[in-house]
Amino acid sequence: MNTVPIEVVKKINDEMYSKTENELVELVMQMSETQPDLLAYLMAASEQIEIQEEKELFFFIGIVIYQIVFVTNPKRRKVFDSMLSEKEKQNEYMFNYLNDEDEHSFMNHLENIMEKYNQPHLLQYVEEIIFGENEIIEPLSEQGQGVFFFYLKTIIDALDA
Repeated sequence: MNTVPIEVVKKINDEMYSKTENELVELVMQMSETQPDLLAYLMAASEQIEIQEEKELFFFIGIVIYQIVFVTNPKRRKVFDSMLSEKEKQNEYMFNYLNDEDEHSFMNHLENIMEKYNQPHLLQYVEEIIFGENEIIEPLSEQGQGVFFFYLKTIIDALDA
């Protein structure tokens, strides 16, 4: 998939925050038809989050990411469970590796990942949500930060495959 421009990420994000509840339900229904395994993964991953507000936000951000990818590439092929499992294992390996690093090395590796990542604007969007750099959203709990980053990166990776 081509890299999604930052302007598209911002535009669709802004549009998503102005949607009514019925419009959001329609998007979830669309996702259930076009990407059922991805929707199931998003729902299962949200169960890993303990704080209800963060759980709802995680699900919403997952839908935003889906919508960004769908709008930029409406004929995108389906993401299957096997693809999500593969990307999850790759991310798990990466996070375990990074966990063993000191803070300076960790930050260097993270910068390197961002520079080489095919969807840097989507990942940056997730980072802004996680670390409270978005003026609409309160900063997440430490547990929420880890879950958001891991599972949303996995979703982006699978959509980008």
